[in-house]
Amino acid sequence: MPKKSCLVVYVVFLILLLIPFALRFADKSLEPYPAILFPSGPSTVKISGDSLSYYKNEVLVFDEKDSLVSLNSVLFQDFFDKQYFRQISGYGFGLGKTTDTISFEKYKIPSLKIYKKNKSKENELLVTKKWFNKIVKTNGYKDSLLILRRFYVTIHKENQKILKKEIKNEEIIELY
Repeated sequence: MPKKSCLVVYVVFLILLLIPFALRFADKSLEPYPAILFPSGPSTVKISGDSLSYYKNEVLVFDEKDSLVSLNSVLFQDFFDKQYFRQISGYGFGLGKTTDTISFEKYKIPSLKIYKKNKSKENELLVTKKWFNKIVKTNGYKDSLLILRRFYVTIHKENQKILKKEIKNEEIIELY
């Protein structure tokens, strides 16, 4: 193969391999699937010294005594696999506030906007709220509010004791 055609092949492969990095650099939600990048996002764990740190999502409701109770992911096993609970709850089951678009203005490309797929329509929100009402009522909890809480948890590597649990985000969603 002549040197010029080898150079063209190398440049094409370089461009193809750099596109996923450029997309993820712009916004983490734009990472293509299947990814050629190292893992990132909700299922990664940061290791430093004797501790592990990770994000944890909780779905909280009120019980009959007006105490906050965390819903167990097992309650959702008829609807999706337990392994997806972290990601689905992290996006607020589609009930939370979402950004309509991803803008590239800070990269001096103001005309380029990518619309996010997870923007829920009003009728979808209503169906999801009814679905939550059913789950919450069936298990004996009050069905008026849902609290989505995201924690940053640090635990000890050896004995798994919680060293630090910090609330990073909390969103209250009315189910009516």
